[in-house]
Amino acid sequence: MSQALESHLGDLAVVGLACRFPGAPDQRVFWENLRQGRESIVDLDDQQLSAAGVTREQWSEPGYIRRSPVLEGIEWFDARFFGVSAREAILLDPQHRLLLEVGYEALEDAGHVKAAQAGVTGVYACMGGITTSYLHQFGDRLDPLHHETASLVHQGNDKDFLATRLSFKLNLTGPSMTVQTACSSSLVALHLACNALRLGEVDTALVGAAAIRIPHHTGYPLGQSPLLSRDGRCCPFSSDASGTLFGSGVASVIVRRHADAIRDGDHVYALIKSSHVNNDGAMKIGYTATSVPGQAKAMVRAITLARANARQISYVECHGTATSLGDPLEIKALEKAFRLDTQDHGFCAIGSVKSNIGHLEQAAGIASLIKVALMLKHDTLVPSLNFTTPNPRIDFEHSPFRVSQDTRVWSQALEQPADTARLAAINCLGIGGTNVFSVLQSVAPALVRGTDAAVDVPICLSAATREQLRQYLLRFAHFVRDSGPIDRLALAHTINISRSAHRERFAGVLKAGIDVDRFFEEAAHSVLDAPATFTPRLVYYLCEQPQHLDDASRQAWLAAPRYQRMADDYAECLGRLSSTPQTVEAAARCAELAFEVALYQQLVRWGMVFEAVIDRGYGHWINRCLQLGCGASSALDASPEWLSAFVQEGQGAAQLASPGWPDSAQVAVLVVSRQAWAVTVPSSGRCVHLAEEMLTFADVERFACDVVQAGISFDWLDYYRLVKAQKLSLPTYPFARQRYWPVED
Repeated sequence: MSQALESHLGDLAVVGLACRFPGAPDQRVFWENLRQGRESIVDLDDQQLSAAGVTREQWSEPGYIRRSPVLEGIEWFDARFFGVSAREAILLDPQHRLLLEVGYEALEDAGHVKAAQAGVTGVYACMGGITTSYLHQFGDRLDPLHHETASLVHQGNDKDFLATRLSFKLNLTGPSMTVQTACSSSLVALHLACNALRLGEVDTALVGAAAIRIPHHTGYPLGQSPLLSRDGRCCPFSSDASGTLFGSGVASVIVRRHADAIRDGDHVYALIKSSHVNNDGAMKIGYTATSVPGQAKAMVRAITLARANARQISYVECHGTATSLGDPLEIKALEKAFRLDTQDHGFCAIGSVKSNIGHLEQAAGIASLIKVALMLKHDTLVPSLNFTTPNPRIDFEHSPFRVSQDTRVWSQALEQPADTARLAAINCLGIGGTNVFSVLQSVAPALVRGTDAAVDVPICLSAATREQLRQYLLRFAHFVRDSGPIDRLALAHTINISRSAHRERFAGVLKAGIDVDRFFEEAAHSVLDAPATFTPRLVYYLCEQPQHLDDASRQAWLAAPRYQRMADDYAECLGRLSSTPQTVEAAARCAELAFEVALYQQLVRWGMVFEAVIDRGYGHWINRCLQLGCGASSALDASPEWLSAFVQEGQGAAQLASPGWPDSAQVAVLVVSRQAWAVTVPSSGRCVHLAEEMLTFADVERFACDVVQAGISFDWLDYYRLVKAQKLSLPTYPFARQRYWPVED
């Protein structure tokens, strides 16, 4: 193991993320907004204000600010996907609803929907406050005291049930807890998740935050709070900063141990080196005030835990609320921490995502995390908006810090090679004094494994309806077209292991040389005309002649240690049971039988549940070996005469007849060689061939697609233990959302 790789084994990795922020329905739009320096705070028209309950008299008052960081689509939800009735959906706080969708999207982005459900996955989540909540606004319409709905309203709106609802609906079995520390909630949740990973309590952690303010499309009067911006803009660190704007957002990240991420080929956005949480205690002027010593202590401790020097940190994502006193105090705390390690000036860029999307309260920390993770992934510094001249209370000239004001290649700004590790930090604090500081690091390209793209690969995708499946396939077509050349093996691997199985399915083999975007486009056009799917009853057909592997495929199969052990065990068992001296020919027959038995067992491991096994000719011997249970060699002490005769002389095969078909309305026939093409299939059934002549690995891939298309479950996680590949960040499920809201449009 290289030193570079070994040095990262103790770190944690952000392997998946999803978000819905003002002006950004997903992470790709969010990144483009950051890169382009776009402000996602919008002007509100009379119709929007009126629909939100603001009267003309209110918005006409001098000083009413008609601007807001709006999150579109908060009324919409795919209730059916999550097994939520329409009645329950309308009683459910949109923070609960949207975090379900975004949490699922993050698991898909990580390529871990199935693996997270199979392993131990913890959930650490937070949500917005009561005074701007769904229940507070619509309590009279939701009728929380009605005896028939009281329990649903309580469970669907209270913070206590946020994380556990995610665990229940996504089938995640690790620790599940809601974490609330005001504006630092989501980064504190991340801190707890990281601790659980380091302690081995979980294999994977889902960290989520939802903060949705209701009424939504509203501005605010200037006198409402001294924290609020006087001009509807958020201008961190600037002389014209006059306060913040509160907005809405929902986001989730998936975190794993980096060693596990490397092992499983995960796509890694960034590494989490350390984090530290503390509280100011009483050492400040008031409960809602911030404390320079408290913040600085959290910073110093986190940098120490990261085994780093402050001089190595080249970017800090600040809390940056754009208040005239809050920003200077935060910079003072940062300077206090950094000056313990360096006296250099202007080497560390700073910024605040609040200048783009406003202050998302409980979701503010995770917005900062996603921003920094994307910056590290793309090796790009992005601008902090609305900065003109420095706040007069901040002496940037003599500090380690400078405000990031343009989009630059990060490594070039540092005059370093692109594969040099870059350190960044995030500072977050909440009213009440809970501070959290996190240190992140880029992932060197050398740690990412490459794969061969010039291969045929099976691709299986499904959705609840045919129209959703068509949309899903088109999402992939557009994604590939926009992304350029893509690793086909990694693409197929990610899709097949990480997307859940639904009723409507597409399965096909992407051939080398075929344009990937064209493959998905043609698939999208074909699904609406595809025959209806059904769940067939499976029959395994053992045919007249032994199966053979071509040399390349034999090496591929035997490269899998478990399969090799299985075949070797069967060969040893058969040789012992034959109870006769072994000749070269006898050993070859044992090996043939062993391969056939191991192949059957492998299909069973991939999820094939066979209602019956029928045979003809040579297949009869395989069937009898299956009935012996040759895998449990220690339990077998018999020495059947028929086995000895066959192994030594191949006797008796020609005299054996096949039993009849089982009584079944729907049958899929799985065959293993060309001799079975002539078999008669019931008119209601369909024939799925494993191979025509010599079994190749390409046959196995086509077979996997055939059985999935036929409606049969297939264990892709087990399949890809034979074929290792990297995961990619890919388009997520196209939810079929409907409007659930107490009032009409």
